[in-house]
Amino acid sequence: MAKTTENFWFWMLTSSHNGHLPFGAVEKADVDPNIEVRLIHDLSSPPGLSPNDNLDKNCLLDIDYEYITVLARRIEMLAANHPGHTIWILKSDVKGVFRHLMPHAKHEHWMARLVRERNGLVIDLVAPFGWSGSPKFYAVFGRAISWLVEQNSPASGDAHIMIEMDIENRLELAKRTLRHAMLAILAP
Repeated sequence: MAKTTENFWFWMLTSSHNGHLPFGAVEKADVDPNIEVRLIHDLSSPPGLSPNDNLDKNCLLDIDYEYITVLARRIEMLAANHPGHTIWILKSDVKGVFRHLMPHAKHEHWMARLVRERNGLVIDLVAPFGWSGSPKFYAVFGRAISWLVEQNSPASGDAHIMIEMDIENRLELAKRTLRHAMLAILAP
């Protein structure tokens, strides 16, 4: 990282004379914080003028969440139909999914912060975690992944949790199907 860039980010992340500075940094696992940190854009700051305070909730889609009972029923059904076999749960996390989801144009101007003292501008062009509209955007892509998995998988579950027996290569097929569905929906 260039020294001037490093100095700019250090100033932005540690300066207190900006009032409600909406940026922060947290350490990443297994990475020296002097080399790399995770930038946090506080989308609830400043109060009254934040992206979350100014979100037009009317433009968001309705979402339905699957209840834990759906997963429990799958486990009970497999246990009853295949006594003595191990039941496995494949839980997958779509790391970096937020990079693929764009907020509505109406909200994009709330995803930027100007640091006048340093002539700096930081813009989030994606639906970041912490934005109150993100769950509904993520749900749309989750439904698309779920649909693909349901059409092509020997296993059952939701977009990120699949439950299957440890029989032949069913676990590997379930894992590949989930991965391919995620790539098909989220790949650039």
